[in-house]
Formats: sequence, C-alpha cells, structure tokens
Amino acid sequence: MLSWIAQRIYAGSAKNKSGSLLATIGMSVALVVMLLSVFVATGFKREITDKVFTLGGHLQVLSRTLGSDGTAAPVTLDDSLRSLLASQPVIRTVTPIAAKQGMLKTETDFTGMQLRGMDNPQQILPITEGQWTAADTAAPRLIISDAMARQLNVGVGDTIFAYFINGNKIKARRFAIAARYATHLSEYDNNVCFTNLRTVQRLNNWLPNQYSILQIQLRQTDQTDPILNTLAPVVNTQPDSLGAFRGLFSAQQLTPHIFSWLELLDSNVWLILLLMTIISAFTTISGILMIMLEKISTAATLQALGASHRQVRVIFQRMALRIIGKALLIGNAIALLLYAIQRWLKPIRLDAQTYYIDRVPVAIHLPSYLLVNLAMAFIALLVVLLATHLMAIQSPAKTLRSL
Repeated sequence: MLSWIAQRIYAGSAKNKSGSLLATIGMSVALVVMLLSVFVATGFKREITDKVFTLGGHLQVLSRTLGSDGTAAPVTLDDSLRSLLASQPVIRTVTPIAAKQGMLKTETDFTGMQLRGMDNPQQILPITEGQWTAADTAAPRLIISDAMARQLNVGVGDTIFAYFINGNKIKARRFAIAARYATHLSEYDNNVCFTNLRTVQRLNNWLPNQYSILQIQLRQTDQTDPILNTLAPVVNTQPDSLGAFRGLFSAQQLTPHIFSWLELLDSNVWLILLLMTIISAFTTISGILMIMLEKISTAATLQALGASHRQVRVIFQRMALRIIGKALLIGNAIALLLYAIQRWLKPIRLDAQTYYIDRVPVAIHLPSYLLVNLAMAFIALLVVLLATHLMAIQSPAKTLRSL
C-alpha cells in the first residue's frame, strides 16, 4: 500500500513532475560531470605513466662516477650486477642504452641532441613515419623526432651529419634517417635521436658491456617501490669491476615534474567531485521539498486517517528512491555514451606540448566508477532521509486548519 501511494505521488500533478524533474536533472548532471572527471583523470594517469614507463622504464641504473673528461663514466654490466638483476622475478626486461651528446647539422640549420643507441628502439617509440630495421647500410640508421625534423627541414630517406666531441677531437658521422617519432614529451622530442647500440659505444670508445643506462621494465608497476628498496642498497654501494659506482633510480625520481602534474590533476578531480556533490544535494533537496510542499495536505490527511509519522516518511522516501534510481540510470547512460564517443572518435583534442598527449584520454577504473555511483546514491539517500523528517514538524490537525 505504501509503495502504491508513493507511486501515485510520484506520477501526480504537473507541479510534482516539475519537482521530480528538477531533482532528476540535477542529480544526473552532477553524476555525469563526476564520472567524466574520473574517466579523464584515470585516462591521463594511465596514458602518461605508461608512456613514461615505456620510454624510460620503471627503474634505471645510472653511473654516479665521473670519467676523466668530466662526463659520466659508463655503467658496466658485470657478472655480479647481471646476477643480481636476474635473481628478481619481478623484472621483465633489462635494456642497455648508450648515449652521446652531439649536434645535428644541415647546410642551413643545426641543433644539439643526445644520440641514444639501443638494440630495438622501435619497440618503445611511437613511429610516425618510416621503419626501423637492423639491416646494415652504408651509413648508420637514425630515428629522429618530428620536431627536430621540422626544425632541420629533413625527412625519412635523407642523410644528415652529426658531430661529437671526444677529448680534443671532433668526430663527424653521417647518418641515414630511417624513421621519425613523436612522444609529445619535450625531454625526448626536442633532444633525443636513436640509433643502434654499437654505433654509440664506438663513439664513446666503450667495451660491449659498457652502457650509459640500464633501463629496467617490471612485470607489475606497483612493485616499483619494493624492488627499489630491495636492490638500491646493493646497487648503490657496490662498485663495478672497474671501480665505478652506480645508482638505481625510479621513474618518479627521474621525472618528478610529470608525476607532480598528475598529483595536481588528482587534486582538481577531488575538488570537482566535492562541488558536484554539493550541487546534487541542493537539487535533490529542492526537488523533494517541492513535492512535499505540494503534497503537504496529502501527508496530513494520511496522518489524520491513522498513518504514523514513520509511514508518511516511508511513502516520501520510496517516492524519492524512484527519482534517485532514475537519475542514476540517466547519468550513467550519458556518461558512458560520452566516454565511448571520446574513446573511439576522439573529437576533443589537446595541445600536446602542454598536456603530453594530443587528445583527451578516457579510461574506466571499475572500483572508482562503482565508488562514485555508490557515493552519489548514499548522499542522495541521506539528503532524502533528512528532508522527509520535515513531514513531522506539526500535527495533522494544525496542518489541515492552515490549508
């Protein structure tokens, strides 16, 4: 009987419908904004962290010893370090990289760069044009960024000279541009070119087991801190076979500005969630009060006929539950539709130089998605419980006499 009365009140007069419509629209809009904020924040975190971990690894072993020329001494991958890394099952791959500072020059332009040598650079780089192969050519093959290619006015298939300083000598090398890449990370796009590993080792006069970086990829990202705490005391204190000291660092330590930016994004999302929660609460209260004020005589009549205050509150609470359920369904439907549009069609673009990515990324993190819905439902129910207690302000006789 109480459910039937609640249904009649919900589907009653035009004024009641305007009240329920206000509450439904307010909750739906708030829920859409909250879900989209979570989708975008989750997407940003996944896209940016995946990009950082792919390009730089979860951990890096770097040299902490300077060579005779004032540059960092090479990291020697000796048997002790190789065994230590191999003993950790959470480590998926260890990628050796050799680096050399130099300059690219054409007839009209030049730019400074860091030349990085590795075995399979195409595995970590988003190639935009061309293709990298390990085949030998007349000149070593080079992967250059789109930004540097535009600056130097060169493209795939062109040759370019690079110049390097070794002591008091300048070495010149001719490279064939095999491919172009774009990471949208200025640290790479404005500075780094890639070639094969042995070419850079020869430029540095290094042995085959000497590198600038040992880039470590883990099987699980959440193991970064535990493995860092386990290996760092050993790696950082034991010198290699040539007496040079090494250091183990995480991606968060090497690129703190990116992870600080992501933390700031989280703070903005929490602020949006708080504001949308307040808006939703106000609209829900307004809608419920509009219906209750319109039906105050109905509530008084029910009490005069013997219904208790609790039964009257239950009637309005069940009516409000219908509004909350409808708002949740509409809000989720709109949010998921907008998510799908942005995920597959990508209509909203971004300035990649500012946001590290060229479109708004979206992703669903199921626990966060469910938590937002549960929080919205809980807050709406709490508001309804408080609002319906207004039905017991005065006695039914006084209410009817005042109408």
